[in-house]
Amino acid sequence: MSDFEKSRENFEEALLNLEQMVDQVYRARLEEKQSNTKHKIDSLPEDPIIVQKERDELKVKLNEITESYDALSSVTSQLSIRLDNTIKKLRSILE
Repeated sequence: MSDFEKSRENFEEALLNLEQMVDQVYRARLEEKQSNTKHKIDSLPEDPIIVQKERDELKVKLNEITESYDALSSVTSQLSIRLDNTIKKLRSILE
């Protein structure tokens, strides 16, 4: 067997080992996520007052995020308009 063939076999074996390790880590993380999700579901509060409080907190966070998104969207629109105008000016200069 030539050195090239030996190197190729070693490379393929190393690649196979790497694939197996990645699969193992992936499966372990997936199982961990599933376990965490199950734990979160099992530990959900049953008291309606706690649930309402959490809902209100999430509602406030959602409003804050929505406001941030709206502001970002406005800035993006303004920048898009400015960019379009600049491109039009540049085209007229180049023509």
